[in-house]
Amino acid sequence: MSDENLLGQVAGFPLKWCWDVKNSSMTCSEQLPALLGYPTEKTLTLAQILASVHADQRDMLKTLVREVYQKHLTREVRVTISTDKQRFVALLCVWHEANEPHFIQGTVEVLINIPSEQIEFELLHHLFVKAHVGMLVLDAKQRILMANQEFCRSTGFEANELLGISAELFGGSDSDPHLYQRIWLAVDKKGFWSGELLARDKQGLTFAHELTLQRIQVRSEKNCFYVAISKRLDVAMTQIASEQENPRDLLVPDSSSKLLAVAEFKQKLNQSFMQLPGDQTMVLVVFQPYFSKNISTSMSHWLIGNHLLHVPHEMEIGVLSQDLFASFFIVPRNLGVIHQQLQVLMNSICKVDEQQSDIDAIDIKVSLGVSILGTDAISTTQMISHASQALVGSRERGVSSIIYFDNRLQKKMDSKQVLSRLLDKAISGNQIDVFYQPIIDLRTLNITKFEALFRVNLDTKLPYNTQELIQLAEENGWIDRIDLAVTRKGLIDLLSIQEHFKDPAIQLSVNRSMRNDRLSHCCLEDTLQVIMDARIDPKLVTVELTESSFLADVDRQMVWIERLKKEGIEIAIDDFGTGYSSFSYLLNLPINLIKIDRSFVMDLKMGSNAYMMIEMVTSLVHRMGGKVVAEGVETAEILHMLSLAKVDYAQGYLFSKPISLTDIMGGKLPRNFAQHQSVLSVSEVRCARDIMMREFPRVSLDHKLGTVLEMMRNHQHNFWVVIEEGQCRGILRDSEVNAAISPYLETDAEQKRDVLTLNRRVHQILKKGGYESLNQQSEVDIIKRAFQNPETRLVVVTGDTGGCVGIITPDILLQNI
Repeated sequence: MSDENLLGQVAGFPLKWCWDVKNSSMTCSEQLPALLGYPTEKTLTLAQILASVHADQRDMLKTLVREVYQKHLTREVRVTISTDKQRFVALLCVWHEANEPHFIQGTVEVLINIPSEQIEFELLHHLFVKAHVGMLVLDAKQRILMANQEFCRSTGFEANELLGISAELFGGSDSDPHLYQRIWLAVDKKGFWSGELLARDKQGLTFAHELTLQRIQVRSEKNCFYVAISKRLDVAMTQIASEQENPRDLLVPDSSSKLLAVAEFKQKLNQSFMQLPGDQTMVLVVFQPYFSKNISTSMSHWLIGNHLLHVPHEMEIGVLSQDLFASFFIVPRNLGVIHQQLQVLMNSICKVDEQQSDIDAIDIKVSLGVSILGTDAISTTQMISHASQALVGSRERGVSSIIYFDNRLQKKMDSKQVLSRLLDKAISGNQIDVFYQPIIDLRTLNITKFEALFRVNLDTKLPYNTQELIQLAEENGWIDRIDLAVTRKGLIDLLSIQEHFKDPAIQLSVNRSMRNDRLSHCCLEDTLQVIMDARIDPKLVTVELTESSFLADVDRQMVWIERLKKEGIEIAIDDFGTGYSSFSYLLNLPINLIKIDRSFVMDLKMGSNAYMMIEMVTSLVHRMGGKVVAEGVETAEILHMLSLAKVDYAQGYLFSKPISLTDIMGGKLPRNFAQHQSVLSVSEVRCARDIMMREFPRVSLDHKLGTVLEMMRNHQHNFWVVIEEGQCRGILRDSEVNAAISPYLETDAEQKRDVLTLNRRVHQILKKGGYESLNQQSEVDIIKRAFQNPETRLVVVTGDTGGCVGIITPDILLQNI
């Protein structure tokens, strides 16, 4: 049989082996010797198995086998196995049982065939030669050993011309003479360096490139090597590398560059002016950047061009003078849209490059002078003049700002810029306040949780409200910082709130906006970390996600949603009804709570479309095991209608406006709102759905007893619901687990007696009975009768499809009668 046929035949089937340590002999599956490259052998030695594993993994595998033998363990590891004719990845399982002290056993299971070393070498060589970025391999003295095709193409050199020369040959004309020395020191210290540099090609012309250097130590070599990856940037610097050149003569040969010479810029400006649609207008901007370091003109032009590579395609950028730039774009006649585009331009210029090293870090601020066609100008010449005059009239040098030539627009936008600046200062100075609004359980009219809400007191006489500041934070990309600050403070304050009300079960609800998540790459990841770092039970935390922003990128967020759920953190969809009109996503998302937006609640009328929507959504969410919160509850009449619709929780000014922690601790908020009991349509619990516990301890049929034992140590539960494919298969009690494990556990005798027991599965010890299944619509009287059976210690609540959606214990029933 050929090696390829043998691989295909045994793939997915573990081949067993057993090593007799005392007699130094081995027995194994008859296919194993041929698989590991010993076709003429009938059996193997342990040394031969180890020898078949890739050299880089051999020492690790020896250590693993030794540990398994000494500690009576079971271990699995993926290894690469190489023979003369084939290479493949295998799952190697090794175990040693205490009752067979002289035997080490294991299996080898083929997972996937991998290319030979020759093919692997050819692939890597092709990757290097044909890469779409320039690549060099350097020796320990930074001399070039290899250069790929793209590097040769971008620099104009032939490969043989580069061999043996120093990489510093490519330094740009205005490079710091000590720059490369600092770069190589950084590489040797950290193992890599990445940043943007100017370089010279074969003709001596300067260009900008993004350079990554990495130090590589090959085990078989005493000296190290360096790999350089060079990506030529779109902004070519051929004509601006020298300080003496006239910026007005600037030409950028790279056709994809955003920078235009002044003549070309004016030509495009006039063409767009002549072709302007009647329903749109033209905005012209003149801007002057301010740099935190003294840099050359060529470098300043290159930085601006590089930062503006990804602004909208319709936004043209021109160089008017040595330190003055201009831009224009076509937009609808809408001031909000115009200001948003200007904000994009300003943020693009001022952005911090994540790849920029500490060596080259340069902070940029910019002022934009703005003229709008049809508002303050009637020609392109007048627009340039007005935008320049607006820029000259800017009040503060070195502070990013937008200045309109038209005083009416400026007055309207000035307050927005002032508020933005003060908000940024408050966020950076950790001056954010948190207010808390109670969420009321309509079964008991007790406070069940508090929503933590952002507040800030800005040092200004300008009028503003919280929603306006949140919109500014979203526009400027600061909302993540606000959400994290509120979450951190809320988690700290929760302990004080629980102590004040003498109720450790009071929960906290925090908001996380994902509107800027594509830029910040955080949000739910950061949220989980902040919650896990706090000194509270994660099960007391609810994370509220705005409907539209969450569902716009639901696939990417699902991994972190599942991580949050795994820790017991509840997920709520906030402002429900204001985003996606379809309810279909509710069927597939692990959501605990739906918060109905105040716009459906504040003017609620019996029989209205809004009421029928609330009633329908509540019914749907309940059938799925979730609960519903209504926001904006301000009158007793609305509370009555919500109770008729069977809404679970209410939040609004009827109970309390958001208040500070100081006011809560000062006794300004009661624990219970029993004065509203008379308006509720139902004053007592009526069915299983209303009282069941939705989060409960669970295991699967295939869980090992060792894992269950560890869970018992970490959680104070005396039972576990066994769930398989959503269905309850039984109740596992701690007494049954303890009975299955000998009293020698955690003693020296454990290693000899209990390894096999700890590896047993739940289904092997699970006993029948001890619980009764009831539909979630079952009334309390039916639940009472179920517990009258002395053998019923738990009621498992099922949904309409038969799946387990919750449980009821005798204690829970007593609390709700």
